[in-house]
Amino acid sequence: ALNTTALLTLDVHCHADARVAPWRDALLVVLRRVATNTHLRTLDVSGHALGGQLLATLGRSLLTNSTLTDVECDRNGITLSSIRKFHSLYLRRNTTLTRIAPPSADLAALAAAAAVDGSGGDGGGGGDHHH
Repeated sequence: ALNTTALLTLDVHCHADARVAPWRDALLVVLRRVATNTHLRTLDVSGHALGGQLLATLGRSLLTNSTLTDVECDRNGITLSSIRKFHSLYLRRNTTLTRIAPPSADLAALAAAAAVDGSGGDGGGGGDHHH
């Protein structure tokens, strides 16, 4: 078993096609464990194509986590509505997170899609549903 209490940095970014990766569910379990971790400072969960589910799971953990200061989460198919929800429900309540890198690749993909189809760039929330 992974002893997450001893970690200061956790880098689980993915360069592969994460839409078919078997570890996506395991990553969500790890994100839920961040809630009670008392040592982790830096987290990189980029590239897992988890969309709003990633932000919702991470956000719930941030409500109780008091040590995480730096997060990278780009290339997850994050939409503007996911970012807004993450900020209003979770990020404003966390006092220790000092840097969350903007999901620039995700935002660029939304802008490109909006330029092609005139949708306004929010991505329509596809893949952004979570329970």
